[in-house]
Amino acid sequence: LRDRELTQVFCWLTPQNMSPGTTQWYLTFENHTGLPLFRWVVDLGTGLTHACGSVHGPIRPHASSLFIPELADMRSTEVPRPALTFTDTVGRTWHRDQTGVLSLAADDSQCSSADDYKPKMGSLRREWLT
Repeated sequence: LRDRELTQVFCWLTPQNMSPGTTQWYLTFENHTGLPLFRWVVDLGTGLTHACGSVHGPIRPHASSLFIPELADMRSTEVPRPALTFTDTVGRTWHRDQTGVLSLAADDSQCSSADDYKPKMGSLRREWLT
C-alpha cells in the first residue's frame, strides 16, 4: 500500500485549441502523493527535447502543466506519448512507460546536467485544478 501512495504520479499531453487551426500542447501532471517531486524526467521520444525537474522545478501535488511549444499544431495522431521517470520521497526511482505501466527503474531521474540542457520548451506554466 505504501508503494502505491508514493507512486501515484502520472503525465500525458493535453491539447488546447487557441484558434481554428492552432493547437498548443501541454504536458499535464497529476501528483497524488501529497508531496512535491523534485527529481523527475519526461522523455517525449526520439529527437524531442525532454523535460526535467532540474530545469522546470518540482511536480507539485495535485495538477499542473508545462507548455511544450515544439508540439504546436501537431495532430493528435502524431503527438508522442510521454514516459516519466521519477524518484519518490524515500529515494526509489520509478519509470512509468508510454503505456502507463509502472516499474522500479535502475536509472536516476535527474537530467545529466541542467547546464547542458538548452530548453526549447516555453516557460513553466502551472495550472492548479480543483
